[in-house]
Amino acid sequence: MENIKAKGHTGSFHHIQHPKSQYVVFGDSVFGPPYSRREAFSVKVDNELKLCYIIMEKILTKVNAFNEWIEMNTYNKNLRMILSGLFLAVAYTLPFLTGQIPEIGSMLCPMHIPVLICGFICGWRWGLGVGFIAPLIRSLTLGVPVLFPMAVCMAFELGAYGAISGIMRRLLPKRLPYIYCSLLIAMIVGRAVWGIAMVICMGIKGGAFTFGAFITGAITNAIPGIIIQIAIIPPIVMAIERWGLFRSRKEKTDE
Repeated sequence: MENIKAKGHTGSFHHIQHPKSQYVVFGDSVFGPPYSRREAFSVKVDNELKLCYIIMEKILTKVNAFNEWIEMNTYNKNLRMILSGLFLAVAYTLPFLTGQIPEIGSMLCPMHIPVLICGFICGWRWGLGVGFIAPLIRSLTLGVPVLFPMAVCMAFELGAYGAISGIMRRLLPKRLPYIYCSLLIAMIVGRAVWGIAMVICMGIKGGAFTFGAFITGAITNAIPGIIIQIAIIPPIVMAIERWGLFRSRKEKTDE
């Protein structure tokens, strides 16, 4: 920095690079021999335009990133909706494999499997919705299970399965041992919700639901279904997630 007298002014001059030479700016005045004020002002305007260009480029980059984020979320939301419809259809048809026999159905728990997988893959909201709707639709269209109290209590039970599996999958690390952990927690909470719903519904109906009946219905009779769920659900969830069905910002950046 140097002090220079120019046209009666004394002050600090700031040097700015010019493509051909060097000029200085003092306050609002631009000097730089052998170039005139007009040439120096033209360079200054050019620099300001370049700055505006950089700012606009950053704004457009942010807008494009936002548009990509909206596109990714729309794709994932539509995919979750499609998969949830598929899991609902499986939950509706899978009990046919048991011959519509309630005793076999209570042992194998076929409706539990697609609902739990839906919670893991599509999230707790979709798992809750599919789990709650599935037994009610089957009861209203096929008469199996009986609407009250069985289908109503199953709706709360399966809704809890789908919601808890989705929540735990979101909270815990995405590794196989934690899928087993999430599955066990969902199964415990879902059966507890079923027991509470049965107590309330049987009380409304004028009956009683004992702790012994809860143990028999939730655990003893359901042991084959529990074993099947523990054996097949975690590998299925890992296989589906490895396919990379859902888009992520990281994958978009890699592309």
